[in-house]
Amino acid sequence: MRLKFDVTTLLKYFFAEIETQFGKKIQRVRFDNGSEFFNANYNEFFKLHGVIHESSCPHISQQNDVVERRHKYTYLRLSKLLSFQASFSNRFWGLCIQVDVYVLTRTPSTILGDVSPFEKLYEKSPSLDHNRVVGCLCFATNLTKQR
Repeated sequence: MRLKFDVTTLLKYFFAEIETQFGKKIQRVRFDNGSEFFNANYNEFFKLHGVIHESSCPHISQQNDVVERRHKYTYLRLSKLLSFQASFSNRFWGLCIQVDVYVLTRTPSTILGDVSPFEKLYEKSPSLDHNRVVGCLCFATNLTKQR
């Protein structure tokens, strides 16, 4: 997304993808009071899809605290820990966040009744067999005769 106002097109694609891929309808969206989310196009789009459009109160950060804490204390701190523990350089910062989000969406949540977000969305348990330790000390060995 290059500009804030590209979010209109991306949101329409997101709605279509959720309906097509998962057969579910989005019932409610909540945004901060960014000007890009409040215009005639959005109001018409949400009414057309029967979506309740909510906004947080202006200048009251408490309403965004849950999301802000999730980003700050969960994703960012886990990414810092992962990159530090694995001795990754800063260029792998984005990869660390992707790994964290991947793992956390497959971790059971008490808010969702001890099921993972993945399980809630796909209605099946996620496979965790392919997960490996990231950033542990290892040594490469070549056991062929012609080392």
